[in-house]
Amino acid sequence: TVEAIRISLGLDKPLWVQFGLFLQRLAHGDLGRSIATHQPVLTELKNRLPVTIKLGLSSAVFGVVSGVFLGTFAATKRGTWLDTLVMSSSVAGLSAPSFWLGLVLMYYFCIVIPVFPVAGWGSPAAMVLPVITMGTHHMAVMARLSRSTMLEVLGEDYVRTARAKGLAERVVLYKHALRNASIPVITVVGVQFSVMLGGAVVVETVFSVPGVGRYLIQAIMSKDFPVIQGGLMVTAGFSVLVAGVVDMVYSLIDPRIRVQ
Repeated sequence: TVEAIRISLGLDKPLWVQFGLFLQRLAHGDLGRSIATHQPVLTELKNRLPVTIKLGLSSAVFGVVSGVFLGTFAATKRGTWLDTLVMSSSVAGLSAPSFWLGLVLMYYFCIVIPVFPVAGWGSPAAMVLPVITMGTHHMAVMARLSRSTMLEVLGEDYVRTARAKGLAERVVLYKHALRNASIPVITVVGVQFSVMLGGAVVVETVFSVPGVGRYLIQAIMSKDFPVIQGGLMVTAGFSVLVAGVVDMVYSLIDPRIRVQ
């Protein structure tokens, strides 16, 4: 029986033959079959990938919007207690592990104050705590980066010229300063999105979200190697895709890049 299984899995062949067969199947979109469920890995991932993408995009939007707003606000209040409060909160957000933050939020908002469901997926209420847990670290990174880039941009000559022309401070901040300060922020967004896909493993496990991350944890626990390989390849592919999108967004924000 053991030998029959070895032959069915192709483990009786030399390693270079096994690798060649793997690449051949991969070229046809075949990621193999799960050892545990005997289902095609690609089919299993297709069923779970929309959940992870939805969680990741929602967390990214939450982290970017709130982080850029807080960072810009802190830059305009430089040296005040509000600036100190925002930066201290950012350090706390960077330091808090996502599994710990998720459990704390679950305890207070699912048990002490039962506002949100403890686990699951599908309803807007079930998305709130996972999105906050996953997006908090992203928000902290964006807040610190936005503050530093905004402080640098606010000292440029064109900002002083815009103020000297009598433009409203809101126009100076959001039309002139923020647009130029957003390029390094977008670079970090691409990197952080890849990090968030990895963080989905923890968050989906804590909140029992039926996504790729939880599926990978189950595969690791059961040593389901085809699933592990397929899941990692899919997440790596999304990281490359996001990097390409970030490069295209550069040209929309900074016209000088289009000329080059």
